[in-house]
Amino acid sequence: MFKNERKDRILFFWLLLSSLILLSQTKKEIYFADARCFMTGNKIANATCGVKDRKSLYLVIQTKNVLVSLVGISRLTLNTIGSKNAITLNGVRLDICQILAGAFRPSLLSFINQGLRDSFVEFPKKCPLKADTTYRAHNISFDTSAVPRFTPDYNFTFSAIFMANNVASFEYWCWGVFN
Repeated sequence: MFKNERKDRILFFWLLLSSLILLSQTKKEIYFADARCFMTGNKIANATCGVKDRKSLYLVIQTKNVLVSLVGISRLTLNTIGSKNAITLNGVRLDICQILAGAFRPSLLSFINQGLRDSFVEFPKKCPLKADTTYRAHNISFDTSAVPRFTPDYNFTFSAIFMANNVASFEYWCWGVFN
């Protein structure tokens, strides 16, 4: 009887260890529930955005004037699933001209900059953005492999006010789950 208990414990240990190894290999994913754009100024003719599928977004910008700068000042709120605790990151700057040029500094949120840069295939490689032109970013998605696997699951809300030539032009909102 003692030998069977020992075998059961060893089997349990190996199952537990293999489960932990398997779970540590799982990658965090971002799933989007909704995305919306609201016009707030007159430097951009139109901004349209939404969820393409659960893992990617789209953004279409129609310029009215030449844009020498397009900067988003954002707010990211993370709510731990199953808890009322929240983390808010205010004032995260998304400089689209720097992202297009690939001149962003590595940071915890670098995966956002890289995801945007990879999706800006119809954008020029640097600013200025031409007047009376439509720019499309399809399949905006984010590679979260740089995010630690032990990060808890979050509901998130992301909002940004985009300034075109230093004038508020449109607001961008999206929300979803990071797990």
